[in-house]
Amino acid sequence: MFDAHAHLDFPEFDADRDAVLERAQARGVRGVVVPGVDEASWERARRLGFPYCVGVHPQWLQEDERDPAAIEAALRADPGAVGVGETGLDARVDVPAERQRAVFEAHLRAAAARSLPVVLHVVGRHGAALAILERHAPLRGMVHGFSGAPEVARRYLALGLHLSFGGLVTRPRALKARAAATAVPLERLLVETDSPSAPPDGAFAERNEPSLLPLVVEALAALRGETSELVGERTEANARALFGLVARARG
Repeated sequence: MFDAHAHLDFPEFDADRDAVLERAQARGVRGVVVPGVDEASWERARRLGFPYCVGVHPQWLQEDERDPAAIEAALRADPGAVGVGETGLDARVDVPAERQRAVFEAHLRAAAARSLPVVLHVVGRHGAALAILERHAPLRGMVHGFSGAPEVARRYLALGLHLSFGGLVTRPRALKARAAATAVPLERLLVETDSPSAPPDGAFAERNEPSLLPLVVEALAALRGETSELVGERTEANARALFGLVARARG
């Protein structure tokens, strides 16, 4: 298994990060990508030795006053990133829509210039996000924590993107996301925890962590009528291919 989106650089893990990684490995999680939410976060992830992405999350734009060109320059300058993001549009965030759009497009240009996949965060703004993405297609990347309906999923898939599912698909009331999870071809499917947020049902924990990824894999497998082994193996292969990460030998 491979956790395609986990914020292991966050301070919630400072006290026991090594133990978190040991638990994940014991549960069969063989890799993780840490997305960027601001420049300090991707610098932390680099120092900690994780595969990381460079990005400014829409929420963090409330504190980042740089213009889009300056943000784009920073995204292009970091030499070690495996992806660009997370970036996108969020209807819940108190940042003007025009600024969110301008910074979003700066990320897309940086990803294209560096031939890196983009990691997308879209909440309540799928129509607007798709309109922007269609101007930049074809694309390589992932929509993280997908929660939309199957018809929305198909539009992202048509642009060349992967869809990543997290703890939401473990919840019986998440009808749209669960239906969308069955509509995604196996070769475009990813799994994630979005740690430390939103633990899956059955975790009985306030903090999410990569060791809980098997609950997501098991829920997806049940929804899709596939084995957990197949979903775990194929989503790991998909994540490694997308981010250009070499698999470790088993055993």
